[in-house]
Amino acid sequence: MNLQRFAASDGTLFVGRAALMDTMGDLLTNTIGAALMGLFAWSQSKKDERYFESYKLEKVKNT
Repeated sequence: MNLQRFAASDGTLFVGRAALMDTMGDLLTNTIGAALMGLFAWSQSKKDERYFESYKLEKVKNT
């Protein structure tokens, strides 16, 4: 997810510290989301060992 913005909703441009804080907020949000999804996937794989098989990519042969 990319939430990086160059301006606030009122049109004020993000410069310097404001731009850095916006980027740091995005990184924190993405990290928390990845950790939650990782925990969810781990719990699902504990219940069913074949959980990840539905996400496996297979090469399609050209005929």
